[in-house]
Amino acid sequence: MDEELPANTPGHLLLRSDEPNAFFQGYFNDAENTASAFRGLWLHTGDIAKVDEEGNVYFVGRVKDVVRRRGENVNACEVEDKFLQHPDVVIAAAYGVPSQLGSGTEEDVKVAVQMRPGSSVDERGLWEWAIDHMARFQVPSVIEFVDEIKKTPTGKMEKGGLRIEGGKRFDLQTLKKQKT
Repeated sequence: MDEELPANTPGHLLLRSDEPNAFFQGYFNDAENTASAFRGLWLHTGDIAKVDEEGNVYFVGRVKDVVRRRGENVNACEVEDKFLQHPDVVIAAAYGVPSQLGSGTEEDVKVAVQMRPGSSVDERGLWEWAIDHMARFQVPSVIEFVDEIKKTPTGKMEKGGLRIEGGKRFDLQTLKKQKT
């Protein structure tokens, strides 16, 4: 059952109007997806959002941009936002890649990062920064430096063009052993 979440808790954004079809009449030539988007008169937008104490709604990300990692749902937008806090990061794109635990398992988080020209930070340094600034389950297993992250005409990152292979792979367990 759909229920309202506490303030500042990310969840699926659902919309409903007092008048049928007031804000959404359906997907063009796609009756099947239109029907599946509605459940109990509620439109399931495919967005993740949170509402503050004053009723303001904040977009968090897309449901499809969630990486299922070892029992946790990792929102790609939240990971990207954290990486943008690093002074040498220009843009970051987080997405799921096959886990090293084997096929059929959940995904690992990979981040493609475009660094500022002249930055001396390497992948390991950026990964260690992430450990200090992010929740453990959000820290990516793979970081890859890229020259450019392309965007669509509407300003969205073209994650489909980013590589699954490549990048430096890291393991929190390995780091823990090295520091002790």
